[in-house]
Amino acid sequence: MEQRAREAPEEPGVYIMRDGRGKVIYVGKARNLRNRVKSYFVPSKKNDAKDALVNNVASLEYMVTGDETEAMILECDLIKRYQPRYNVAWKDSKTFPYIKVTVNEEIPRVLTTRELLDDGARYFGPYTRFKKVKGNLKYIRRLFGVCGSESPVQQGRMKRPCLEYHINNCSAPCVGKISREDYLSRVEQLLLFLAGEREELVEQLYLEMEKASEELRFEDAARIRDRIVGVERSIGRQKILSTKFRDTDVIGYEKLGRRVCIVLLFLQSGKMVDRKDFVREERGDAGDEELIAGFVKQFYVDAEVLPEKIIVERDFEDKELVEKWLEKKGGHIEIRTPISEEEENRIKYAKKVAVMVLNEQKRKSELERELTLDAVRDLQVILKLPEPPLRIEAFDVSNIVGEEAVGSLIVFEEGRPKKEDYRRFKIETVKGPDDPAMMGEIVHRRYRGLLERGEKPPNLILVDGGKGQLNAAVNSLKTLGLNVPAVGLAKKFEDVYTPGESEPISLPSDSKTLFLLQRVRDEAHRFALSYHKKLREKKLKESVLESIPGVGIKRRNELLKHFGSLEKLKNANVEEIKAVPGISEELAKKIHDHLRET
Repeated sequence: MEQRAREAPEEPGVYIMRDGRGKVIYVGKARNLRNRVKSYFVPSKKNDAKDALVNNVASLEYMVTGDETEAMILECDLIKRYQPRYNVAWKDSKTFPYIKVTVNEEIPRVLTTRELLDDGARYFGPYTRFKKVKGNLKYIRRLFGVCGSESPVQQGRMKRPCLEYHINNCSAPCVGKISREDYLSRVEQLLLFLAGEREELVEQLYLEMEKASEELRFEDAARIRDRIVGVERSIGRQKILSTKFRDTDVIGYEKLGRRVCIVLLFLQSGKMVDRKDFVREERGDAGDEELIAGFVKQFYVDAEVLPEKIIVERDFEDKELVEKWLEKKGGHIEIRTPISEEEENRIKYAKKVAVMVLNEQKRKSELERELTLDAVRDLQVILKLPEPPLRIEAFDVSNIVGEEAVGSLIVFEEGRPKKEDYRRFKIETVKGPDDPAMMGEIVHRRYRGLLERGEKPPNLILVDGGKGQLNAAVNSLKTLGLNVPAVGLAKKFEDVYTPGESEPISLPSDSKTLFLLQRVRDEAHRFALSYHKKLREKKLKESVLESIPGVGIKRRNELLKHFGSLEKLKNANVEEIKAVPGISEELAKKIHDHLRET
């Protein structure tokens, strides 16, 4: 590793550290990659976190960027993607709700989303409360009549309008009830509204109303008047509809054991209008500055609209760099520590809230742990196990008539998911819809590998299903010479099946032991289903493209690589499709027309 570190380029960029299994365990940025990476392998004062990281590094990768600002943005993206063990990785801001306006489409739509994509659409947020965003979306759709369809629409393509038109939530551009010019004008007004430019919007609407009156279009003038009233009311009522109304954000934090809570206060004209809490388990040994820096970078880098000031408890190393980047997005942004008694009090309040949140979570965790351990002890008695099932491994299979068949393994330790031990399987030996045989295959593969690695088996195996799946799992264990307790949990009556017993065990519906088994079984089912869905969607994308004459495997792969997704390809025009290597203008037109029809 020291030799690899000396080979690093002397340029700004990002370095990625992986462990022996190829898993990303740390991502960092540097103005000079060689100097930064070499510092990890130079003897220094004792630092347990650094030593633990270095001892686990098996490979290094470098990504050179134009400058340190680009490196910081790339670092944030990679931390969110990989969630490395030794990074300060806060909850991804992309999981917060946004309002999305698809200005990149022929007929723009307005909808909520939790995913930020580089697709040409406009995003507003992030917001802290999904229900509030949904309520606001209904309000603004009624106000502007902008389409809220989940799927792209085209002008005049439909024969009759949907229910949303009849209840005055949409102006029905899909059936030509409004001209495209007038519809796009409404979209522009909606964008002003979401961006917080309410006064400019009202001024525009007054001019439109006066013009409609002069042209004797009194019904149009009345509708515009109603829209003006709605916008003016919203200025006082819908305070948090657009985050541009926030002028200051205050960030405070506290620690309790290995758990850290950051509290973010949203202020408007000196008054708190909202609050958001972020809690994480500390896996490394991050200092206070690193915690604050990691949060600020990860939360604000993707934000569409920013406050004027961000008040933090303490300064951090990359503060000027973050300010420089945020200024490119939203004008002058000041990140600083408190300079007045009022700001100090806000920080103290945020810290007080953080302590309350941590204590409440601690109480809940202790109660949940006690209830779970009670359920584990009861499970040992009910199943007559030699020891408490502190580690439970559960299996499920998912397929549609044998197609895209997959299996899942999930692990619970002391009643809590241990996601780093989850595994997925593609079914290899079973053809056709035979769930018991598939269960037998994945159980055999799991414990054959476990034996080869010399690892300890779990205290209990749970399979999703009844006698058939359970017997298949037990037979696989026998062929490997393993004697591990196993049970099946059937969905129909939630009965527990045990090997060699003809009658299942029926637990009371309010039993905490049954609840534990259901949690484990449902998690295995969710994990298998998500993998099956992913494979099915991939196959669907491939089949849609390959059904176009002239598009084979190679061109299909080039198209998906170029656009990143089938959805982006569907929204592309002929010129954009033609830019893909190997795609002629004639074929680009075929692809464009085919995807618009499907």
